[in-house]
Amino acid sequence: VELIRSRDIDTDALRRERRESFAGTGEGFEAGAMILDLGEGFEAGAMILDLLDRTEQGSYVRYIHVNRLDGPSVVFENLETPGMPVRAIRCSEVEIIVER
Repeated sequence: VELIRSRDIDTDALRRERRESFAGTGEGFEAGAMILDLGEGFEAGAMILDLLDRTEQGSYVRYIHVNRLDGPSVVFENLETPGMPVRAIRCSEVEIIVER
């Protein structure tokens, strides 16, 4: 859901945020939450950068576009996470387009 809401991810902006976060505060990169406008505690920005950093071609990725595809969703209910309330997660099919 968080990736679908963000729709267009500017990886250069995520990289800048990571650099500034480490350089400015001495603390770790938290989530790219400002750029991706994601929910509190969701670490999509850090996960995306980690995946890009693991591949040689990752440095060439400039934008990631995410679109929800039409069709039914799958719902996982009564999921328990330590320290969090029981919740449900809805999963949809998405199209991910990587732009160099």
